[in-house]
Amino acid sequence: MGALDQVPAQRQWDFQVLRRRILCLIGLQAWSRGDGFALMLAQGDEQDREIAAAFFHEGAVWHARHTGMALARHWANEAIIARPEQRVLMLEDRRFPEGVLRESCAAV
Repeated sequence: MGALDQVPAQRQWDFQVLRRRILCLIGLQAWSRGDGFALMLAQGDEQDREIAAAFFHEGAVWHARHTGMALARHWANEAIIARPEQRVLMLEDRRFPEGVLRESCAAV
């Protein structure tokens, strides 16, 4: 993250920088620091949307374990909005409690 913070100000919002920042934030589990960046990436090309969806997916898993199902469902919905194909990956993800995302994933 330190190296990314050293990128010149005019390049901080480049999608290439945002992608790297999101990948770091996934590793740090810094969900509140990354959701705005992920929403920006969700407007980009396929690679950007895939990274944004992965961020929201991992955040949904974390929230399911630590803060509750309401936030987990919200983050799961954001993942699907970013990249509809993420729905299948989340439904197959055994880290979620059984059936908890079925209604959420079906509603988007």
